[in-house]
Amino acid sequence: MFGLDPFLSTLLVGGGLFYLGYWRGKNVSSDKEWIISNTIDKLCLDGYIHHFRNADGEIELLTINEYYLRNYNKNNSKEN
Repeated sequence: MFGLDPFLSTLLVGGGLFYLGYWRGKNVSSDKEWIISNTIDKLCLDGYIHHFRNADGEIELLTINEYYLRNYNKNNSKEN
């Protein structure tokens, strides 16, 4: 009778999943711009990164220093 050793079955399943992941990643590589764009949009909507829209409607990401400088300038201009 033929029996599968747990180690061999783990290698077969792991190897199969690795191959499927590699194959899927290789085929998705043409959609990198779409994936990056959607990721940035989602992070902006959820408030994980600070941003603003420029005159062209494109998203500009702010560094931490730029963000705090903008808020500091806004708060000081309201007081005057």
